[in-house]
Amino acid sequence: MDVLLVDDEPKNLLALSALLEDLGARIHCVNSGEDALRQVLKRQFAAVLLDVRMPGIDGFETAAAIRDAFCELILKPVDPDVIRPRVQVHLEKFRKTPISS
Repeated sequence: MDVLLVDDEPKNLLALSALLEDLGARIHCVNSGEDALRQVLKRQFAAVLLDVRMPGIDGFETAAAIRDAFCELILKPVDPDVIRPRVQVHLEKFRKTPISS
């Protein structure tokens, strides 16, 4: 299972990765909405966490373009007590979803 983190600030990607690293998912980090859209063409993600304010394609536009994964728009400051359980729920849901060909 894969989780995609999208934020234009490297320190935020590092913090989110640390917050989610023990959930049993592979964490992928990109720094733009454009990079996120390229990544979703390559693989399925159980969850995509998006910074709302990014240059270029913002989090709202990126979420609208991604249809196959749960997208969580990140408002700052990030509340770990909210983000972790939400991602856990979607990882479990993804685990239980049959793979389509």
